[in-house]
Amino acid sequence: MLDHAGSVGVCHQPAPAGDPRHLHRAPAPGATRQDSFERRVGRFEEALQIIVPLLRTGSVDFIGEFYEARDFELRPRGPRPNGPPIMIGALAHRPRMLRLITQFATMWNIWVGGSYELEDTDAFVAAVEAACRQHGRDPATLGRSAMLAVAFEGPMIERRAVIRGAPDEIADAIAAFGRRGFDHIQIGLFPTTRDSVRSFAPILARVRAG
Repeated sequence: MLDHAGSVGVCHQPAPAGDPRHLHRAPAPGATRQDSFERRVGRFEEALQIIVPLLRTGSVDFIGEFYEARDFELRPRGPRPNGPPIMIGALAHRPRMLRLITQFATMWNIWVGGSYELEDTDAFVAAVEAACRQHGRDPATLGRSAMLAVAFEGPMIERRAVIRGAPDEIADAIAAFGRRGFDHIQIGLFPTTRDSVRSFAPILARVRAG
C-alpha cells in the first residue's frame, strides 16, 4: 500500500553481486520449490520485518534466514510520519498468520466471496480478538476490513457467499458489515465490466446514504 503511487520506493546504495546488502538470499543447497512453499509463512514474516520498519521509520537493517536487508532506507518518505496503514488477511484457523496480524497490521481483512457468509464472520472476529489478547494487543486498536463479492450475472452468481439480488437487497447486505463493526469495505464486481460498475453506482449511493 503506497501513499503516493510512483513516489515511494526502496532505495539503497547499489551493491555488487555477493554483497550482503542484497535483499534476497540464494536458496540453501538442496532446497526445493516445495520447501519454499511449505515455509511461506516464515518468508512472509521476514518480509514484514523488513517492510514494516521501512514504512514506519524509513530504515531497516535486517538479517534473517530467507532475506537480508542491510542498511536499507526508504526515500522519499510518504506524507504520513508513521507510514501508510498495513492490511493483512488471514483465516480463523491459521494461528501463525493471526499472530502476524496482531504484531504488524493496522487492520485485518477477510475475503467473503467464495465460501463464507455474513454469519461466518463472527467466528473470524472472535479468532482475531482472541489472538490479540494472547499476544498483548488491544483488539480495539485493530481495524476490520472485508472484501465482498457482488455479482450481477455469470458463474460467480451461483456461489453461496456472493451478494446478489435487487439493488436495495445488495445495499443492505453491504451495510450489514458496517453494522457488525467492519470499518473498511472492498467490493469485487462480477463480471468485471463497465456495465457492472454502472449497475453498482446507485447501490453505492444507497449504502452511503444509510
